[in-house]
Amino acid sequence: MKDYIIRRLLENMGGYVSGEELCEHSGVTRSAVWKYISSLRDEGFKIEAASGKGYSLREIPDVLCQAAIEHYTENNDFWKKIIVLNMVDSTNLYLRSLCNLRAAEGTAVFASCQTDGRGRRGRVWQSPDSDGIYMSVLLTPDMPYEKVPIMSLYAAVAVKKAVEEVCNISCDIKWPNDLQVGGKKLCGILCEVTGEINNDFYCIIGIGINANHKKRSFEKDIRDTATSVLLETGHTVDRCKLAAAVLNNFYKLYKKDGFSIDEYRKDCITLNNEITVLRGDNAISAYALDVTSTGGLLIKTDDGKISEVKSGEVSIRAAGNKNDK
Repeated sequence: MKDYIIRRLLENMGGYVSGEELCEHSGVTRSAVWKYISSLRDEGFKIEAASGKGYSLREIPDVLCQAAIEHYTENNDFWKKIIVLNMVDSTNLYLRSLCNLRAAEGTAVFASCQTDGRGRRGRVWQSPDSDGIYMSVLLTPDMPYEKVPIMSLYAAVAVKKAVEEVCNISCDIKWPNDLQVGGKKLCGILCEVTGEINNDFYCIIGIGINANHKKRSFEKDIRDTATSVLLETGHTVDRCKLAAAVLNNFYKLYKKDGFSIDEYRKDCITLNNEITVLRGDNAISAYALDVTSTGGLLIKTDDGKISEVKSGEVSIRAAGNKNDK
């Protein structure tokens, strides 16, 4: 009922929705509608009430709200189920548990806080409460298992487009899928596969966006290497609108317009640069040549040998840069 009221108010943002209409379509009394309105106000929704007109939504709080995300999402026929949690260990782990229940492709999970957020190669993804966008989407791509890593490149381009559209920030992509602004990390992406490799399998893509983080929100060890939309623009972003923009752009790349590896190459700052390839304790100097059709990085080492490295095997940093965050 509350989600229905939010949706109707969002559809008429700045205008009025009569209490009578809300009662008729929801099947509850005016007293019940008023209680829901009061509850929404307590949550930070600024709602005006005018005699003879009804209720008008003037401002929404900085919270992840299922109804608001659904309102801004353009392809609800594909994004069949949007789940918003207050707290979870990891949205990827939560979505993995849903796979055991045969969850549908297009399921998307969001959380206000993660207690065990994860990044690539076992790293921790810091997930402070109510600052970022922590999300995972469930896909069943029609492609051979060995090509699934390219889905994380899809996600990188989708998030880049969403951030540029909603926040007016220009982003670079560091292979394979980190988004950076001025060399500082804005977003990380983790692509995982579960199920039968030679049969049906699920692809789970976890995305963490530093949205409204203040500098003190980051742990000391990454304060100089991480950034957020708030730090880059000086103002907070509507996280529901940005979250929906990620879903909208991912759908376009995955189902509608298609994905162009050339578009990824254009925005990947790793390419055509000297890099250091980190594999365990070994550091190898190389030159980044290209991205392969499976999402691997084609490199040329100092001995002239050309080889492909996979995202799950190595880390990459710019030559001369001691930080790898």
